[in-house]
Amino acid sequence: MINVDKMLLENIRRVYVKSKIRGEEHLDDVLKETFFDNLCSDEYVDSKIETDVRETVDGERETLDALLFRVDNEHKSSRINWE
Repeated sequence: MINVDKMLLENIRRVYVKSKIRGEEHLDDVLKETFFDNLCSDEYVDSKIETDVRETVDGERETLDALLFRVDNEHKSSRINWE
């Protein structure tokens, strides 16, 4: 089991909140493209992009970069919520 760095999670959440467009702060979701662009340009998150953040039931590890790539490909909606 991988314990995700609490600081990394807090910074991803910070970027998520920062990704809300003015006038849409009340919505529960953000534009996926804006969120991912902001993640990639964030210094802290970028420095952790190769960190293992998930382990499958088969024991395979997944980096933050691979996780974001998978979510981008599998999440067909243009908007994404925190959950």
